[in-house]
Amino acid sequence: MDLPVVPTPTLKRRRLTPAPLTSTVNPISVQSLFESLLASNASVDDLLAAILATRNNYLDKISVAEGFSRLGSEMIKASHRYKRRIDSKHNTEMWPFPPDLSVKIFSKLDTRMQCYVSATCYMFNKFAQDPLCYAHIDLRKETLNLDNSVVSRMIERAGKHLRSLKLGVWSDKSPELSSSLTTYTGNCIYYSVQPWDRRYEMKSRQRHGLDNFCLLALSINGGASGGFLRSLHLYNIKKMDNTALCTALSACHSLIELEIIGLHVELRRTLQCLSENCNLLERLFFESEDDGDETLFLQTCKELVKGCPGLTTLVLRNVELSDKKILTLLNGLSKLKKIDFSSSCSFTGKFLRKFVGNSNLLQVLLLHWCHNITEAELIRFLGTCLSGGYNSLKYLGISADHVCRDSDIPRNCLGTMISRFQTERPDIHLVAKSPSSSNYDENDEDTKDDDDDSEEDGEDDEYVEDDDDDGSDDSEL
Repeated sequence: MDLPVVPTPTLKRRRLTPAPLTSTVNPISVQSLFESLLASNASVDDLLAAILATRNNYLDKISVAEGFSRLGSEMIKASHRYKRRIDSKHNTEMWPFPPDLSVKIFSKLDTRMQCYVSATCYMFNKFAQDPLCYAHIDLRKETLNLDNSVVSRMIERAGKHLRSLKLGVWSDKSPELSSSLTTYTGNCIYYSVQPWDRRYEMKSRQRHGLDNFCLLALSINGGASGGFLRSLHLYNIKKMDNTALCTALSACHSLIELEIIGLHVELRRTLQCLSENCNLLERLFFESEDDGDETLFLQTCKELVKGCPGLTTLVLRNVELSDKKILTLLNGLSKLKKIDFSSSCSFTGKFLRKFVGNSNLLQVLLLHWCHNITEAELIRFLGTCLSGGYNSLKYLGISADHVCRDSDIPRNCLGTMISRFQTERPDIHLVAKSPSSSNYDENDEDTKDDDDDSEEDGEDDEYVEDDDDDGSDDSEL
């Protein structure tokens, strides 16, 4: 016979609640205690010694000592914190300028000085954090030691107020290409890469940590920051390649000025990206790191003329440019005023006589260290200027001692033309290392050393061989 199942009763557990505190701390009494402590002249050591004297147990004494230490550290932190608040409030009340004017003043400082000023006080830090203060970011230095996060953080702070960005390893001894076009010292023009020695390059290359992702903030969020950028200068960032550069440039639709020095990027791809995305570009400065090994196709020149018709300044250094390519650029870009094709050994100067489209607008022309440019073309160009051509020309830079000499032209002909040019056209600032006539006088050649004579004869033979290739130019002269 089955027994009936009897259910067992379930016991409910009681939730234990802590007993209410019988003693509460009165904040008024604690405040009065601290005030009386501050007002009294009693020593803290004597007060602690008196309290410890009332304790007999060793553990109690240790607990009191630790409590004093903990209370003292908390009081120090609180005093520092509230002292900064009091100083900040005092500075805000005594600061004579309104916030909008203060931000405008701080925006005039360079990036390095803003970092120093922002660490001064809370009020200055608040002004320096405004996006307007990051409109012009300049992070150039000889021994620049920063990473991508610093650049990205500043670009994000600037947001839509970003207007210019200068980044990379840069020396004060080498001025920017944008400023060197109208800045001369004697008869030489400064270059940004050549004066650096190899040890300095290796030291700079190891210290700075910029790579392909340093300009990533320009293209994120649909190019929110890059779309407002007007000027971009990049110097000797060895780890940046064409993909990273073109990604950044594709977001800079409002770019007006671009300067690139010492980057391992291909000029052809860079110009193609500019033609497609930066149609408002007005000033382009490019100096290849390789000595004349950078090539440029004719189709790329045509794309640049079509994509960037508003170019007024064009600087292409250490680039292989033929006369036909240069003529395509000059005649296609109708607003060009400043031109620099220095350190190019591919053209002979024929474009100078065929450049008639916008020659009257030209203000600066630099052709330094162009070894294949012929004397005949330089003499013909100077003669054109003397006859009234190139009315707007203000600066002319040539290296008369690094030209391809013509056998049918007297050796002092170019020097005589330069002297005449300086006399009859004082409105043009001519920078040239003109050969002195005494060095090429036939009567003085016998008095020179045999080594000098052999060197000059070797140079003459080389120039004669070059002239044979371009004999058509000499017959026309």
